Amino acid sequence: MSRQVGARKRQKYDTNIIEKVVPLIRNKSISMSRASKEYGIPKSTLHDHVHNKYQNHSVGVKPVLSKEEEERVAKWAVHMSKIGFGRTRQELALTIKKIIDEDGRPNPFKDNKPGTRGKDFRKYIEDEVGDKDLLSDPSRIYNADESGFSFCLKGNQVIGYKGAPVIYHFGNSDKSQLTVMAAVSATAHYVPPMIIFPGQRFSYDPLEGFPEAAIGRSDNGWMDTEVFCNWLLNVFIPAINERRIKKPVLLLIDGHKTHVTMQASDICVENGVELYCLLEHASHVMQPLDLRLFSQLKRTWRQAVRDWQSEHIGEFVTKKTFARVFKQAWEKSTTVEVAVKGFQEAGLFPLDQNAVLSSVKLDPSMLFGQNSSSESKDIPKEADKLSRSEDASVDDLLITEIIFVLKFLQILFIIKCMYNYNLVFLDKDPEIATIAKTVVTPAKVPQTLESSNQLSPFSKFLKFPECKQSSSRKRPSQPSRPKAVTGAMYREILQKKLKAKEEFEQAKKQRQKEREKKRQKREEEKERKKIEP
Repeated sequence: MSRQVGARKRQKYDTNIIEKVVPLIRNKSISMSRASKEYGIPKSTLHDHVHNKYQNHSVGVKPVLSKEEEERVAKWAVHMSKIGFGRTRQELALTIKKIIDEDGRPNPFKDNKPGTRGKDFRKYIEDEVGDKDLLSDPSRIYNADESGFSFCLKGNQVIGYKGAPVIYHFGNSDKSQLTVMAAVSATAHYVPPMIIFPGQRFSYDPLEGFPEAAIGRSDNGWMDTEVFCNWLLNVFIPAINERRIKKPVLLLIDGHKTHVTMQASDICVENGVELYCLLEHASHVMQPLDLRLFSQLKRTWRQAVRDWQSEHIGEFVTKKTFARVFKQAWEKSTTVEVAVKGFQEAGLFPLDQNAVLSSVKLDPSMLFGQNSSSESKDIPKEADKLSRSEDASVDDLLITEIIFVLKFLQILFIIKCMYNYNLVFLDKDPEIATIAKTVVTPAKVPQTLESSNQLSPFSKFLKFPECKQSSSRKRPSQPSRPKAVTGAMYREILQKKLKAKEEFEQAKKQRQKEREKKRQKREEEKERKKIEP
């Protein structure tokens, strides 16, 4: 319950000081007025403690469990953690719920579960916000969230010549990604996306090719409190003001710590935005962006990267070209159908809780469901059983394949021994000798030459990457370390490294001293030459 307006705050004093002063007042070693002046405690407070006014007195809401019951629950949780069965907050709350359900004692919790006192969503909007038409106006309902887009995409199947053992595909080895902040309304009004770049200064234009987007900057390229507040002030609020949307506007977000801050709340209150946090661990079924836009955007992003790489053979997407490539994916994904169906599947507009409860993502596992035994009866017997003759044929085939693989591995092992240790024993087995002497060379891909100076469409688009010459400068080789070492060996490695560093510093200081001596010697010689006629 909220505090009344104008109510005075309860002062808190050090209990150790009060426990020390009260016996002195009772023994008349010090007067109450003097104790009040020396220790800064009001006389009325000391009077109440001297006369045991606060004995067995508690402030606040009456607890559901008694002190002894709380201690018992605490001891049980601690003991469970000691034996390897620690309970989470959710499991502890469910345990308390079972106790209250069995006991039947009154409590303020929803469904007898601690931590669930929240109001119904519609009731909260009508009572707290005071606007009954907000949930019926789709233009005033927005959802915002961020997602990461990686530079390194998974490889796909490519075309090569038949019989090739390995087909190499040029790809990006950069595992980093950029975060994109997106927001959309139930009427498919897409707020310009904000691309968050790591760093503070850039030698290039990060939004080259996509000037309509917004830019965010953080140390690591992730969302933080300052970036989110700047997005509210400089991107989201100007976008809804430009469309002259009626206030207040409902902004649905997840419970990330960068979203739920006092600074963000103050900005929303001042600009007529109602910031509402969705249910935790439920964004996959309740957030429209996760249900529709981000999945569609990831697919179009992968395709946009492939299209860009096909036009720029031998190159890959970097931070400098990210905005240009991302624009293609954004324009293809931000459709009216994606936004409308996202809010419908989340049950936010039109407001329908059954849309979430009937989601396939909330269905129980078919393997451990209650009807698993009955469903298994519907499986046709022809697909469930094999005849004995089929089993025997399959076993024979497996045995022959295993024998063939073992023989092939034996031949490879013998060839390896021949090359490594110069063992010449191929004359003993002519079959192995003929196999070892056989060298299989792959077929060469035919190359066509242009008959004229003008390039044909095939030569224009079927490009090969140019070989870039590497710098002749060689990096100093570092001593290799074992991949798995013991603690003692690792300490020895660290000690050797520290000793080598100390020797390097000493040698460095020695070189500095020698340079200083040479410099002084040169100055002395100059002075001597000036003095001599």
